[in-house]
Amino acid sequence: MLTVIARIEARPEFAACLKQAMLALLAPTRAEPGCLAYELLESSDDPALIFFHERWADRDALEAHWQSAHLLAYRDATKGWIDRRELTVLRPVE
Repeated sequence: MLTVIARIEARPEFAACLKQAMLALLAPTRAEPGCLAYELLESSDDPALIFFHERWADRDALEAHWQSAHLLAYRDATKGWIDRRELTVLRPVE
């Protein structure tokens, strides 16, 4: 199992539009094979700071998500709306 934390800093003037585009990702992503959890969160102090908290069954499921039509369309539609993006992929320590 993998956990992904995506930290996204929206350009303030695009924060509301970006959140709407991200909300549209929830249903199709949650329906993907291997998606165990997919949550959208925002900072309680900064509305332009947005996070995805994701859990995937394995690396193959995560990589398929990165190539999914809905994620590629989202990336194309939101170009220029994001100041900074950090992606951290974590695995359990056993």
